[in-house]
Amino acid sequence: MAAFCTQAPAQDSTQAPTTPKAGSMTQAPDVPNWKHLWTKPVDELKAVAHMYEHEKSGAPLIYLACDDDNKVFCISFRTPPVDDTGIAHIMEHSVLCGSEKFPSKEPFVDLLKGSLQTFLNAFTADDRTMYPVASRNDKDFRNLMDVYLDAVFFPKLMTTPEILMQEGWHYQVDDESGDLNYNGVVYNEMKGVYSSPQSVLYRTIQRSMYPESTYANDSGGDPVAIPDLTQEMFQKFHDRYYHPSNSMVYLYGNGDIKTQLEFLDKEYLSRFEKIDFEAEVKPQSAFDKPKDVTAEYSIDPGDSEADKTFLSMNYLLPTDLADAERAFGMDLLSYILVGSEAAPLKRALLDAGVGLEIQSFYDSSILQPCFSIVVKGSNPDKKAVFLDVLDKTLRGLVENGIDRRLIEGAINRTEFSLREFQVSGFPKGLVLNMWMLEHWTYGGDPLQNLRYDPVIKSVRAKVDDGFFENLVRKHLLENTSRGFVMLRPKPGLDQENTEKTKTKLADVKKSLTVEELAEIKRQQVALIERQAAPDKPEDVAKIPTLEISDIDRKAEVIPFEEIGKDINVTVDTNQIVYLSLYFDSGFPFQNGLVRETSLLTDLLGRLDTENYTFAELSSEIDIHTGGLGVGLSSNSIKGETKNFASQVTAGTKVMRPQLEKGLDLALEVLTKTKFDDEARFKEIVQELRVGMEQSMIAAGHGFAQRRAASYFSPLAAFRESAGGIDYYRYLVELEKNFDEKIESEGKEITWGRLELQQLGALAKRLVHQDNAFLVVTLPKEEFEEAKPIFTAFQTKLPGTGLMSHFNVILSYEQKNEAVVIPSRVQYVVKSGDYRKAGFEYSGKMLVLQNILRTGYLWNNVRVQGGAYGGGVAIDRSGVLSLWSYRDPHLKRTVDIYEGVADYLEKLDMSEEELTKAIIATIGSLDKPMTPADKGGRIAARKLSGLTQEDVQRERDEVLSTTVEDLRKFAPMFRECMKQNNICVFGNEQKLDADKELFKNTIRPIE
Repeated sequence: MAAFCTQAPAQDSTQAPTTPKAGSMTQAPDVPNWKHLWTKPVDELKAVAHMYEHEKSGAPLIYLACDDDNKVFCISFRTPPVDDTGIAHIMEHSVLCGSEKFPSKEPFVDLLKGSLQTFLNAFTADDRTMYPVASRNDKDFRNLMDVYLDAVFFPKLMTTPEILMQEGWHYQVDDESGDLNYNGVVYNEMKGVYSSPQSVLYRTIQRSMYPESTYANDSGGDPVAIPDLTQEMFQKFHDRYYHPSNSMVYLYGNGDIKTQLEFLDKEYLSRFEKIDFEAEVKPQSAFDKPKDVTAEYSIDPGDSEADKTFLSMNYLLPTDLADAERAFGMDLLSYILVGSEAAPLKRALLDAGVGLEIQSFYDSSILQPCFSIVVKGSNPDKKAVFLDVLDKTLRGLVENGIDRRLIEGAINRTEFSLREFQVSGFPKGLVLNMWMLEHWTYGGDPLQNLRYDPVIKSVRAKVDDGFFENLVRKHLLENTSRGFVMLRPKPGLDQENTEKTKTKLADVKKSLTVEELAEIKRQQVALIERQAAPDKPEDVAKIPTLEISDIDRKAEVIPFEEIGKDINVTVDTNQIVYLSLYFDSGFPFQNGLVRETSLLTDLLGRLDTENYTFAELSSEIDIHTGGLGVGLSSNSIKGETKNFASQVTAGTKVMRPQLEKGLDLALEVLTKTKFDDEARFKEIVQELRVGMEQSMIAAGHGFAQRRAASYFSPLAAFRESAGGIDYYRYLVELEKNFDEKIESEGKEITWGRLELQQLGALAKRLVHQDNAFLVVTLPKEEFEEAKPIFTAFQTKLPGTGLMSHFNVILSYEQKNEAVVIPSRVQYVVKSGDYRKAGFEYSGKMLVLQNILRTGYLWNNVRVQGGAYGGGVAIDRSGVLSLWSYRDPHLKRTVDIYEGVADYLEKLDMSEEELTKAIIATIGSLDKPMTPADKGGRIAARKLSGLTQEDVQRERDEVLSTTVEDLRKFAPMFRECMKQNNICVFGNEQKLDADKELFKNTIRPIE
């Protein structure tokens, strides 16, 4: 499902929970003006669903009652697009820019500034729009509902055209040249989206598979078509779709449902009359014959076209909302065929040399699902081989059957995930709502995806009757509604499109009368004046707020016990054991072993071991665990400026009865991996390289932050070598020279084999008893019962004597790089070492981050600059970073960063504004954590040397922050900006235009 949101991605504790309300959650209260339709248990979630309909407005509502104190409210609307202007997406942004009851320019940001929200955003999917909020505080939850409901039903966009101009698009007249340009938040966001070849592929697949359907249109918006959107179209869209009769209202958690329904009725829904409404999604008719489509995406001029083609085969399935088994089966089939290391179709395509990475996905979030198989890192001449291997492999699976252990592993893996249901980043209730909307939107059973037990049992029972083989036969091999899509690289395509846009804008300007051009300038001035004008104090005061007394002054205490070097995090885990093993990695990184250690962690679990092939190992992990992974972690150390903690980590999660088997598999991966399969090694290296290329284009701000900080920070330099451009270049160099013959110890050997042998030796140096400690998340009594198993596991680790400790020595220098990537937008970062400015970490910096992110940077980088987002990150290691995301500008944004110090020197905040900032900061500290999150949090504290006293001190510093404290940070920003550490990922032309900012220009992707 395409999903576009109002707020850009953030960068990288619990208050006292509310008391469950009186009454049983199995009883649906009678509420005036609401008709109770049904009550149904959802045993899988230990929840009960109540369905209501508002009698006057016709709004349907589902309340999912459970004992979760992280309450969720969401109102969704069916919004099928009819063109590529992105009207639904722009509407999603715009309704949150002021409303009848809350007329400030951006109530959404006002909430970010001063709420205890645990989630606040909005999403545009392919045919619906969601407005979810979540909070653990009852008063705050009511406030959030109030602001969001007024926003969607009574927005100012209906009478304020500047909102569409800001959030969607507008003409901008260049002060010097007088040329016309386009600007706008969504316009620039979608320029970034269309810079990603994966996004272009997804859109090409949709257009080819749904040519006559609603889904041929891009709900997010095509930058070419967005400027066709008019204010009249915008208003008519809201009039048509934003009505309670077209809504789907959702409440979740342990709130007082009677009070919430009374509020919805009295304040909002009673103002509407029920209407007959149909937001039709036009389905795609069956194809007469398979389709064959070729499209292009842009790479930079001079870049190689080799291994950059995408090949895909896509299968359109008929609409059948009631067939839960088919949906579940097709989702599993995606993993069985391609998702696991043992997947037969993935292996066949890789072995045939069709490409470097194979993916598959089944999109059941829309009315008419599509199943896709995608090859990355291919070439146009591989088309015939791809189609031949695809056909032969699928036919072979139907004729000979699919490996039953592979099926068993896929089912177990999915069932484990469903029963665990620990979702980091999103409230559990919101994810459940997303699942419900996959059927509710189209009139199906909203509870179908939640009640998965009968489906799993039925599918298990049908495995031996050829259930999955029949899915392959019917929906893939015999399906004429299928389409081949090839996406080829074309050097300079972005430049061609840029020139077309310039020509189009020049023609527009020529066609304008003097009066029309003057009107555009007048509108531009009006927009700038509106953006720059402060909200009226009386308007800001209308936003409902909390008081300091509404929050808990005490930081959450995560219970744990230290048992020697090990830790038991004693929280309830519902019979799941979360286990992480940490190995100190303090050896001589100055020899380039950071990159090698990172690659080692990417390999472990994906190579053959003494007892399993890598395919068998993958199935064993799926059958017996909820996942097993190895990684490389790093943490700052309290009081240290140069040293930091780095560990190789191995983590798994298992049901209690499978604990011994899970630990045996972890031991197999860590101590019995075989480093002798060169072909498999090269395959993994290529897959990693391709994945990193896509990440740099889609999320360049993260790479740029790490890179800029690596100019001065040892910890950031480590992270850059482990997962940034340095690591990417290492992969590229290794792949390029993999088969080159070199001399080693008097013998001729390939570079790839030598590297593999060295990684094997490195693994032996890392993994041993004295070098390790264990973190187990499990209630104390269950831990005590399982303690002999943990002890036995640790004694099986190799003994001592293989590890030597050295100081970490990493060189770093200021490089100030312009990083050229094929993108139409920029990711602009400027960083500094605040310790050099005489500052030490304080909780007050968290308040500062909130104020800058939702104030100065929001207004200047996003609202006035048109970037999708921007922010500031200040971490304990001494790094301060300012960043922007999908930014049309470069030098302008750097100038904004350099203005932070002046802004802070003159900072003037009322007591109310400061209180809101403090409350929002506490809210960010109090996000709910899963049991796995809590285990990770305690481990990170141990490695960093942080105590509960440090955590409480940070909270106290937040709560005691004054305006004068914030002003005192002005010299810190001034000094950090003078250090002039800058890194920008972006468009070559834009980087070249501002080349005076940089010392070096690099092109990592060639």
